[in-house]
Amino acid sequence: MQPARAPRIIVKPWDESDWPLAWRWIGEYYFRVADDEAPKTQSEFVSKQMGRPATSFGVYRDGSLGGLVSFDILSPTLCEGHCLFKKGRSAADSFWGRSTTVPAIVQALQWMWVLGIERIICPVFESNRLMAKLLEQLGAVRDAEPPAGAKSRTVRQGRPVNVLYYSLYPDS
Repeated sequence: MQPARAPRIIVKPWDESDWPLAWRWIGEYYFRVADDEAPKTQSEFVSKQMGRPATSFGVYRDGSLGGLVSFDILSPTLCEGHCLFKKGRSAADSFWGRSTTVPAIVQALQWMWVLGIERIICPVFESNRLMAKLLEQLGAVRDAEPPAGAKSRTVRQGRPVNVLYYSLYPDS
């Protein structure tokens, strides 16, 4: 019996026409990653994504698109990172899991370092321990204070929640 081969993970520039697909991926867990100010419909989501200064990458596994790593450009050397992956209906269909997420995010980070980014901040709801652990695995450090202008609390589903910030650097 042949050993299972590792999936081939590739990131490449995001196709703007795929924003509705990203909305479908995030649909079942949106309440865990969005606050009450976030778009509520696919139309609002797509409109907001199309209008922001960002560098975004599609995540392909064995040729299938199932993830997004995106960076909101805040200055020539600073950006805010976000990612989302298709949960899928089965383990084989899901893009969740370190075997896909880690190589995809690492590839996207490498693009950003080449572009001259020196720091990537990543906001995470305090309750999202899986994302916090993933960032720590990637070498991120938790910031003691929110970055200037960032909020440490927001409202999600009508309740106040804490937002933690992690930073990634080229030498992470």
